[in-house]
Amino acid sequence: RIYSTPETVTVAATTPSISLSVGTIKKLQNTTITATLGTPGTVTFYANNRPINRCASVTTATTTATCVWKPITTGVTYLSAKLVPTDSSNYSTITSSNQNSQTLNRTVTR
Repeated sequence: RIYSTPETVTVAATTPSISLSVGTIKKLQNTTITATLGTPGTVTFYANNRPINRCASVTTATTTATCVWKPITTGVTYLSAKLVPTDSSNYSTITSSNQNSQTLNRTVTR
């Protein structure tokens, strides 16, 4: 008889990633913020460390989440996002780094 030793395969859990992209931000105009994720999950978007209305707990089955945001002030805005992966047994929550963005005055009049 030939006996073989079973192989042990170790699968290292990768750290999930999240990065943000945003175009030109103008006061009182819709701006789309896109989060590119390393794994699907639930994303909450933040402006100046506060959750953005209608952009909290955005669930996605893909590796992209979006938020449509209408800033009400001008000046520097710190955008970030938090990802809670769907597969929480292998991944932990991760927060993006702050993205320093300038909110400009709108170019159209009412």
